[in-house]
Amino acid sequence: GYIARKMNLKSSFGAFLDPVADKLMVAATLVLLCTRPLDVGLFAQAPWLLPIPAIAIIGREITMSAVREWAASQDSKLLEAVAVNNLGKWKTATQMTALAILLATRDS
Repeated sequence: GYIARKMNLKSSFGAFLDPVADKLMVAATLVLLCTRPLDVGLFAQAPWLLPIPAIAIIGREITMSAVREWAASQDSKLLEAVAVNNLGKWKTATQMTALAILLATRDS
């Protein structure tokens, strides 16, 4: 999405696919992290510390997508209220960075 915007190669399909791809990457990474329990520190004593936040994050992503889709079908004022802004872009970047660090440190 970033490269397409910089090169002015925007399309309606790309605008739809960009956030979907982000959500799929996050969900897949969270599922991968939860497939094998961590045997270190607090995670060994409380194995739910990874799956519960993962469920909450995936649930939030699905809910926000559904709310945006619903708002798009209602009226433009409502759609503006739930539109993606820079805070959401920072959230996604931070989330993906944190997940990359978790994946990298998990199997080192």
